Order: sequence, then structure tokens, then C-alpha cells
Amino acid sequence: GTPDPAAAQTALQAGIAAYRAGDLSTAETELAKASAADAANGDIASWYGFILLKRNKPAAAVPYLDKAVLAKPDVSDRYTNLGNALLLKPGRTAADTSRALESFQKVVTLTPASGEAHYNLGLTYSRLSRPRDAEKSYLRATELNPKDDRAFVALGQTYQSLDDFDNAANAYRAAATLTPQKADVWTNLGITESRRKTPDKQAAINALETARKLDGGNVQTLGILGKLYADTGKATESAEAFAAAASASPANTAAPDTATIRYNQGVMYSRAGKNTEAIAAYNEALTLKPDYYGAAFNAATLQYNAQNYPESSRLFALSTRLNPRSSPAFMNYGLSLLKQGDETGAMAAWKRSAELKPTDYAIRENLAGLYMRRKSFDDAIAVYSQNTRIRPNSGAAWNSLGLAQQRNGDLDGAITSFQTANKREPKFAPAYNNLGVVYEKRAQFKFAVLAYKKALAIDPGFAPATANLSRYAKK
Repeated sequence: GTPDPAAAQTALQAGIAAYRAGDLSTAETELAKASAADAANGDIASWYGFILLKRNKPAAAVPYLDKAVLAKPDVSDRYTNLGNALLLKPGRTAADTSRALESFQKVVTLTPASGEAHYNLGLTYSRLSRPRDAEKSYLRATELNPKDDRAFVALGQTYQSLDDFDNAANAYRAAATLTPQKADVWTNLGITESRRKTPDKQAAINALETARKLDGGNVQTLGILGKLYADTGKATESAEAFAAAASASPANTAAPDTATIRYNQGVMYSRAGKNTEAIAAYNEALTLKPDYYGAAFNAATLQYNAQNYPESSRLFALSTRLNPRSSPAFMNYGLSLLKQGDETGAMAAWKRSAELKPTDYAIRENLAGLYMRRKSFDDAIAVYSQNTRIRPNSGAAWNSLGLAQQRNGDLDGAITSFQTANKREPKFAPAYNNLGVVYEKRAQFKFAVLAYKKALAIDPGFAPATANLSRYAKK
């Protein structure tokens, strides 16, 4: 229709008044009337585009803001609004982003002393994944407006993206000084302090504790705080931070993540010697994540140490099911079963443990010891023989084999094993004593006495050799 400048101005003023009164809906209605009455008016287009942007209608705002900058190409606010509309536009294209960048660059050209202009340009560079350009813009923004906490936060985030944690920490500290009430700033400060080239973990803890006071329910803050306390040897504080993090986690969401937090809580309580609390934390982890091997194994270990063998057996059995390739789980399962008198079950568990770890000496020592107790000497000899191959230079390994051979009636084999023990580890007194016992059984008393004396020369306080030599002397 025919332009009606007077009606347009009336509607424009009504729209501005509504905006200033906080009534954006009425402002949009009035400015739509103004634009319809005088479509060529750049000022009306500028106001209408601005209100549409405020009403979260960036795509609708762009044509009017384009018209506004064409009407007055030297007004920086119009370029700012156009740039924001282009960035916020749903389905934004690469061309939209490029135009937004050009708009903010124009604002900087028009108002080079404006910190806001440089800040907005930095945001655009960040959206374009150009962190080095963003860094320059944010730095300039902080120089021009050293009280703009947003610029310091954005600068810190940019440095974080560049793995420059020293400068990131400095930026966040400046922001925290400006806005000490913002918990997220203190959290970011704590994170970056802990990741400096030379980490300042106490400074990180202090920052995170400040964040905790401001927002005690922040799971991220509490989780990081727990790790830092662990790193600095403060086990109880670490466990309590993890406990708070788990309690702050939303119910029925991210259960595996919360289970990990509970697991960490258990580890730290255990490190602090608070085993009852540790067991409770591990059990909570298992409730959240029933297939959590680490929680099951650690809880089982603590139950075993507390002499609660039925429960440790249950948890070690669970551990073997959750991780059938875990030799330690089968080993400890066997120990728990043996404590309850179940030698058959212990033997089966240790056999499996040994199969899974072909070069583990301790497992075979336990298994062979159980064979000896059950008088299964051939089986014991077979296992002890494996240990002599695992540790061929160990006097203890050859000594154990010799004892099994002796109990099995193979005195020649026993002598050979004890002599090998003496050769491989000349300072191992028990092998000389046991060699003396075998010589004595064979009525080779001279050799027996020499062997006992050799044992005592190595270890004058070795009681078995003293007793054997004393007994023989009485003969």
C-alpha cells in the first residue's frame, strides 16, 4: 500500500514505549504496523529487527536488519544485531556465519575502542573454531573493559581448548575476582589450576572448595575435588567428596557414572583405613552396576581381611564370574574357601588361577602346599617343579621341591634338589638343614653334621639346624 509515514511514526513510538515497559509482545505488534506503514524506513526496520531478535525470531529479523544497515551503514549497533541474528538463525548456513563474522568485524572497525565489539567478534571466531583469532579478540576485550567477566571466561575457555592451562587459569582467576559468586567460574579455575605445566593442586582444591560452598550439589565439582584430594594424600577428604558427588547425582540417571564415583569413594575410604565405610561404598557401586568387577573384588578383599569369609567367598565368586580371566579373583576365592575348610573348592580355584597365570610363583606355592597337606605328593612335586622353572635361581623353590620329594620317599631326588638350592642360592640356610635331615635318614651322619653346621654358619640363629645338630650330638 501507500506509505503512511505519520502512522508509521505513531506505531514506532508505541512499539518503543512497549519495549521499554518490558512488553515485547505489544512492541512486536506495533513495530509490525510501523514497518507495514513505511517499509523503506531504516530506523523502523532496525527497531523491528531488534524486537524480533529479542522475541527469539532471528530468521525473521535478518531481512529487516539487512535493510537497517543499508540505510545507515555507519551505525555499529545495527551490525551487532545483524551478526547476532545470523548466528542464532535456525539452520544457519556457512554463508550466514561468514556474514555474521563480517558484521562483527565491521562493528570493530566502526568502534575500535569498544570492548563489547571485540567480545562479540571473539564469540564469532569461537563458533567458527578459530581459537587463535578468538584469543586475540577476547584479549583486546579484556584490555578495553577489564571488568567484563564474560570476556575473561571466554578467554579461559579458549585457552582450555588450546590446552594452554596456565593462561586459562589466569583468565579464570580474573573472572573469579570480578564475579566471586559464580560457582562455575571457580570450578573452571580449579580444573585449570590442576592442569598447569606445574600443577598447583592446593590452589585447585581451594578454588573447587569455593565452588562447593556456592553450589554444593555440583557433581563435576565434587568429583574433581575427590580426585585432587586423592592426589594430595587426603584420603578421608577425598572419600567424603566422592560421597557427596554420588549423593548429588540425579536418581536413576547415569548409574554407571555414579557407580564409578561410589567405587572411588570406596578406594579412598579403604586407603584411610575406614574399611566398613569402604565396603558400604563398594556395595552401593554394585547396586548401581551389578557387573562392576573392581567393586566386587575390592569389597571381597576387605571382607576377607575382616575375617568375614562367607561374604568374601560370595564376592570373590562373583568376581570370577564377572571376569573369568582374572587369576587374582580365583586365587583369593580359593583362600576364602580354604578358610572355611573347603579344600576341594580351594584347589579347583587355585588350579584355574594357575592356568590363567602360567608364570605366577605364589599361586603355585599355595596350590602345592595344599597338595602337601592332603598328602598328594606327586601333584605337589609337579607344581613345585613348575616353580623351579619360573624361578630357577631361587633357593626356596628348589628347597620346596626337595621337601616334597623327601615326603614322597624320593631321597635321591630330594638331595639333588637341596644341593641345587645350595648351588643357586648359597646363603639359603633352610636348604642346608633339610639336606642334613636327608643325609641323616640315610645314615650319612658325617654329611648330615656338615650340612647342619653350614646352615648355622649362614644363620647362627636358625633354630631347626641348632636342634638337629644338638640331637645328633647326643647320639
